[in-house]
Amino acid sequence: MLSWERSNPLHFCREKIMTKQVRIVMGANYGDEGKGLLVDYFVKSALAMGESCIVVCSNGGAQRGHTVVSDGIRHVFHHFGSGTLAGAATYIDRHFLVNPIIFREEYQQLEKLGKLPMVYISSACRFVTPFDCMINQMLEESRGSDRHGTCGHGIWETIHRYHAQDDMCSTSLEEILIYGPLFLKSVLRNIRDRFFFPRLAEYGIKNKEMPSAKYRELAMSEGLINHYVDDFFFMINHCTLMGDPSFLREFGHVVFENGQGLLLDGDEEERDDGMEYKTPSRTGIHYPQETIMQSFGPEVPIESCYVSRTYVTRHGAGELAGECGRHELNPGIVDVTNTYNPFQGSLRYGHMDMQKLAERIASQPKVREEAVNESVSIALTHVNEYPVAIPHSGIFRYMSDNEAVVWEV
Repeated sequence: MLSWERSNPLHFCREKIMTKQVRIVMGANYGDEGKGLLVDYFVKSALAMGESCIVVCSNGGAQRGHTVVSDGIRHVFHHFGSGTLAGAATYIDRHFLVNPIIFREEYQQLEKLGKLPMVYISSACRFVTPFDCMINQMLEESRGSDRHGTCGHGIWETIHRYHAQDDMCSTSLEEILIYGPLFLKSVLRNIRDRFFFPRLAEYGIKNKEMPSAKYRELAMSEGLINHYVDDFFFMINHCTLMGDPSFLREFGHVVFENGQGLLLDGDEEERDDGMEYKTPSRTGIHYPQETIMQSFGPEVPIESCYVSRTYVTRHGAGELAGECGRHELNPGIVDVTNTYNPFQGSLRYGHMDMQKLAERIASQPKVREEAVNESVSIALTHVNEYPVAIPHSGIFRYMSDNEAVVWEV
């Protein structure tokens, strides 16, 4: 098991800043725009120039699904940066909710592909448990036809649990590293007894009314806790915990990879009307900005790249302007990644207003107050499926017509 001393970044960082380029890859709509494709492209370009490269998973959690096709290998990234196949390291920043179960599953998938990732995780990360996921899934099932379209990954519930400020239910990665597996088992039992069942009661779901036997059995299973502890320490033993992000300056090229998109942008501090159809996470530059301001000076150039398909897609419920059937765009559209799931249903489609897209992106804040050494670009994907007229603007810089090819305009 890694020790905190071995994981402490102070020995890792030097004063010299090696970073030559920072990029932030963000979705411009509701997610599923092709962010993984652009991250892979930027990483490959940097590595081809001899630069070391790291991808920062900066928000959300393992509900993201970013597809990369490289050298005949196709992988959907959930818990690792989409530059992994190309050879980039991954840093899981503090606003990303770690899920040890998915971490282990995906790590082993990548291992079989011969792509062992080098992973760093912020010691300030919060972690998702099976109890958070079960609350999420049970609540969604209880809504019937009024489902919100959740991913079922327990994101909202994990955030609520940490905001409840019950020390017995919201410990840190660092504490678990110090106190070990028995301490984690105790924390998990506390989460079950002090958060899981009371939270269900808040939603009007009592123990005797659990929707199915699988949830009853899982909730009380010591086997569930034991498996989770195994997965948790697998994650800890296959990463390096970092106390702050300043080590990023040791890499020549740093790519921030956001999850979701601008139209799902939410604030975890609020859950007012309409937030049920958004994500409790800032999907724009806000989280990358925090890390960039801690780690890099104004001499390091920043490119904010917003990614969009030439049409709009959305999972789950909520507004979708210009909504239409897939056949109205192109009956030949096939989305291998975004298939039907019981919580979100099928992928929805809509027409894109390119002018509004450009205006939405132009209205986004800059990383630095005076926007020094900073540029903005738009990447359009799936242009072969639905061609559109591109506004005359230098902001449209990258194009892609499938899962593996990007070209610059």
